[in-house]
Amino acid sequence: LIRTISLATSFVLGIVTALNFDLPIPLSGFLILAVFGTIWGVAQGAREQAWKETALSAVVLAAAMTGFSLGVWRTEWHTRTAPSNTLKNLLQSLPEDARLEIEGVISTEPELRHNRGEIQLTVQRIRPKKTESWQPVDNARVLLRVYPEWGGERDARLNPALHGILSPKAYGWTIAVETSPLKERPVLNFGAFDMERFLRQKGFAGQLN
Repeated sequence: LIRTISLATSFVLGIVTALNFDLPIPLSGFLILAVFGTIWGVAQGAREQAWKETALSAVVLAAAMTGFSLGVWRTEWHTRTAPSNTLKNLLQSLPEDARLEIEGVISTEPELRHNRGEIQLTVQRIRPKKTESWQPVDNARVLLRVYPEWGGERDARLNPALHGILSPKAYGWTIAVETSPLKERPVLNFGAFDMERFLRQKGFAGQLN
């Protein structure tokens, strides 16, 4: 039980640390620490099976080394810089006022949040500029924000397509839209929520507006 608690606690601590600090150790270093901690823990388990005494501090330290290293490694792996040929890298390199066309499948039911809708879109192809040809994308996911201006006299006269893609029936639709990359301001305060990093952890290539 102590080993499990130490492993789980240190895993969470590793995630929190990786989200809030730029660690100088490469990913391979944390992976090596995790392997070492696992081997150490297995050796301690073998001693316990042979009814040999094992120090409690060693049990906690081995589990903490494994859990913390895996927590950091997992977080850094999911938030690492994208290769140059991916949609994630393209969105990171474009200015916020850039326009691009995307085509993809709505992968979950759209959600309504205050004055906007949010659509998870699995992108199949993109066109960065209207003068360029469409480029295929290997099913990268993006979060698309839609502002349909709910309510008022204009509501009934707005483009019905905007309201259509925000309905539950839109799940599974293939849509094409012209949009711009949305970039959050850098997080300056320790412990503040980092939206961009959160989305990268969830496997999103970025946000579009």
